[in-house]
Amino acid sequence: MLEAFSRGEITRKDIEDQTGEAVSFAALLTQLHRHHLPLPRVRSDPQSPGVQLIKRLTERAMRRATDN
Repeated sequence: MLEAFSRGEITRKDIEDQTGEAVSFAALLTQLHRHHLPLPRVRSDPQSPGVQLIKRLTERAMRRATDN
């Protein structure tokens, strides 16, 4: 599922529905980083609030992953 999420084939909500568990976006980003998978493709303005949020969350997750 993580690889499919990385490719943009499924959403976080799809993962929650399939696992029956709540999955935070930050947890998904951390798992992508740990498995050396790229972020899902985002088809929007790179300066949009959503893209900027993804960027900040990724940076935070990467800092936490390297601290552990």
